[in-house]
Amino acid sequence: MPLKPTGRRVYEEVWALASNILKKSSIYHDKRNRWWELPNWEEKYSSSTKDDTFKPFVLKIVDRTGYCCSLCNWMDMCSGCLLPPCEEFIEDFFKKMHIAVEWHSSLIEEDYDHEVSEVINHSSTLDKDIQDDGHINLEDCLKKFHEVEEISTNEHIMCSNCKKPQVHMKQLSIYRNPPILIV
Repeated sequence: MPLKPTGRRVYEEVWALASNILKKSSIYHDKRNRWWELPNWEEKYSSSTKDDTFKPFVLKIVDRTGYCCSLCNWMDMCSGCLLPPCEEFIEDFFKKMHIAVEWHSSLIEEDYDHEVSEVINHSSTLDKDIQDDGHINLEDCLKKFHEVEEISTNEHIMCSNCKKPQVHMKQLSIYRNPPILIV
């Protein structure tokens, strides 16, 4: 994302990530069904009850906590003002803005793809040797993660020289600490 994005660009970037959690059959994968793509979105925003018109989500400008508007007085009890999907550039976007994604509640029932939130277990978590009373030691888990794994010929990895399936070896490594490590 550029340092000075437009409101529309922010919506496009959020949609690029958020679309992954909706079912493939969701109507929102079609541009015509996303409110910020409509040419008259301002007219609808000012005249609607804001219930059904603004699906699948709206972006709101909030403070660092994510609960209150950063533009309004706290006495107004605003939960965040709408980030307009306009073509104007937003100055100091990364320094001054915090954005909350407010999903329409009907999407959870209708369009949310529950398979995307399934936990995928790595083979290192299934090894019974590193489990102690049903708990997995983090150090052992990381060691198992770094072990060399054999990839069999059943997985159809071809040798670049002979062009036949061969047994290959694979090893994953962490070269530097990530800012967030999900275990």
